[in-house]
Amino acid sequence: MQWNGACSEAGYGRKRVTWPDGKKTVEKTHRLVYMAHNKILHPHLQNKNEYGEQLDVSHLCNNKKCILIEHLVHEPHCINMNRHECFKKGNCSKLHYPYCMV
Repeated sequence: MQWNGACSEAGYGRKRVTWPDGKKTVEKTHRLVYMAHNKILHPHLQNKNEYGEQLDVSHLCNNKKCILIEHLVHEPHCINMNRHECFKKGNCSKLHYPYCMV
């Protein structure tokens, strides 16, 4: 399933959101899908893990417009960047789990 609405210059789906506290933001749609699936109702996902590493919602499929929950994972930024290398090479390094959908 792909997002067919507005997109950022980088190609990610974007959506305006009014949060329960009244705060308004523009968010990436794949993050919103992940948050809705996991019942996170505040504007920001946890953005650091217990080691202080930045966390991202990554696409296992490398499709920036994908909004399938099965293709989304919340993981350290360094793993997300490693996934980009897998897609450039055309195969998963298998240095992370779940594996990339190459």
